[in-house]
Amino acid sequence: MLDAYGGLDTLAESYDYDNAPFLQSLSKNGFHVVQPFHSNYPYTEFSVATLLNMRYELHPDGSGLNETFTLDAKHARLMSASESVRDSRVVRDLKRMGYRHLTFQTGFSSVEIPSADQHFAPERTISDLEGEFINQTMLAPLLRAIGAPYHRYFQARDHRRRVAFTCETLLRLEVEEAPQFVWAHLLIPHQPFVFDAEGNPKAPPASREEIARVYHERYREQLQYTNKLMAEVLVELAVRRPDSVIVVLGDHGPRYLEEQRKYEWPALARDFASTIYAVKFPEGRVPAAATEAATHVNVFRALFRDIFGADLPNLPDVSFLPREQGSSEYVAVAWDGTEPRIVSYPGE
Repeated sequence: MLDAYGGLDTLAESYDYDNAPFLQSLSKNGFHVVQPFHSNYPYTEFSVATLLNMRYELHPDGSGLNETFTLDAKHARLMSASESVRDSRVVRDLKRMGYRHLTFQTGFSSVEIPSADQHFAPERTISDLEGEFINQTMLAPLLRAIGAPYHRYFQARDHRRRVAFTCETLLRLEVEEAPQFVWAHLLIPHQPFVFDAEGNPKAPPASREEIARVYHERYREQLQYTNKLMAEVLVELAVRRPDSVIVVLGDHGPRYLEEQRKYEWPALARDFASTIYAVKFPEGRVPAAATEAATHVNVFRALFRDIFGADLPNLPDVSFLPREQGSSEYVAVAWDGTEPRIVSYPGE
């Protein structure tokens, strides 16, 4: 999973970036690229929980899929989604079929799954929660005084370490007698922006004002490195594991709203929801999963039908997005290709 990876349409429209060459390179190497593809929710916890449980995290019984709702008690809902990630239906079902579950440290505690059969982590790093703790202690002023606040040094260093460690370890994993479900979540091209386009270290923006000023430029740079890295890792992984199913997903779009820029509909919807989905099956087979899933909620439903013959029909493909910038009121959106179509309105 690549965090905040924008879809082809939103990268071209809002970031002035043509991502077609990268997607074409995936296709040439046996991946079936699904475009357009959209997230069901614009937040990582809700997206991952929806993906791994094959049902809408905030609409678990399937009702209200055409209704507007207010995202109140957001923190509590995010915490609940984190629990859903750590104890997901996909993993439970696969373990019952004899799969071992392997995961990697992300640095984002809300979607960490340390309870897996094997959890890989680099040498001592600081998590997001530990970083926030540091920022609330007497250590923070000291670090700022010497020009090294947490988010400009420790987080940047550890972010780079995790990315490198995860990719290197993925390629070193040994084939075991038992089948494996390997879950790797890389927090790129999402900020902090700590790579240039070639993967060299680069200091992240120092303030919210600087982030707003350079976001699009730095996002494009980190996206270019993400593509470069993935082009190497995915091709090598496919060679080393020819009998494996390999899935590449984003959790949501770039989803950054510049303070100086007013996003209008439908660019707002695409910036939040448009992301990447590509899948490679053994022997070049075209999986039904490449044509029967248009949002996260149906990815593993389609994969399980394809691989195991599971009786898991698709759910409606709907995204829940803010109707206006900064609004807590979310509308249900269906997609006509890349065009969002609101199927609910406030007050209805």
